[in-house]
Amino acid sequence: KKLLTLTGSKDADLARAAAKVLGALKVADPKAAQVQRELLFHPDEGTALAALEALTPQAGRMLADIVPLLARGGALSQRSAGIIEAHIDAAAPILAKAIAKADPMMCRAALSLLPMAKRFDPADLLPVLGAGDPELVREAADTVRKASEKLSGKARDVFLGKIRKFSESKAVQGDSEALTACVKILGAAGPAEDLATMLAYAGKGYPTRVRRNALFALAKREIPKAKAKALAKAALGFLSEGDPSVAEAAAELLKKIPVEASWAAPLTKILA
Repeated sequence: KKLLTLTGSKDADLARAAAKVLGALKVADPKAAQVQRELLFHPDEGTALAALEALTPQAGRMLADIVPLLARGGALSQRSAGIIEAHIDAAAPILAKAIAKADPMMCRAALSLLPMAKRFDPADLLPVLGAGDPELVREAADTVRKASEKLSGKARDVFLGKIRKFSESKAVQGDSEALTACVKILGAAGPAEDLATMLAYAGKGYPTRVRRNALFALAKREIPKAKAKALAKAALGFLSEGDPSVAEAAAELLKKIPVEASWAAPLTKILA
């Protein structure tokens, strides 16, 4: 009892020492186990680390307590990541829920750990696209894109449904970085016959970066003859806007569409 009391000491060195002794003794008392769990969130990193080490043999049953430590930073996050990696298949659902708030530190850890899971679902990393850190968002988008390109059948359809829903959310629609990432992923993983989604994101209501990526994605696809005329008309419209960035991407799309005599007048007008 005295040892349990000492773990709550305001003296960090004393609390840390008590936590280490408590772990070394391997006390079976449920109250001692509860105190160790609470010590995981002790403001002193050394005390929290001592508690974490003591609980490591039981880590498989403590993952819900360990995952939040990834957001603490420092040695505590590093040690927690190592423990979670050893139990990644069990920890993946907990970690996927933990990144819903898009905390940058938690997101970076998830980006490193989640792809290790046997049943990794790239959609679990979508919240990372809203983390607000451009470098982290680009890294996450690249990871999600590469993983999604390997999906097929029902798994691919489910993933596309999730990312479309995510990209249409109010938060993402107002976040140029996240929306651009979504468009890149949809452009790479979306079915070749789905031209409407990319054409919609190429429209005037979206930021230039989003529009460019949507148009370049269209330019990489085979254009069905039945849709060539409509796409050519849209691309000519984008060329006429006067935005060099959008015009460059629209020109790439036009290269993929068989030239028709009907283009002459609109092109002459644009070039005049």
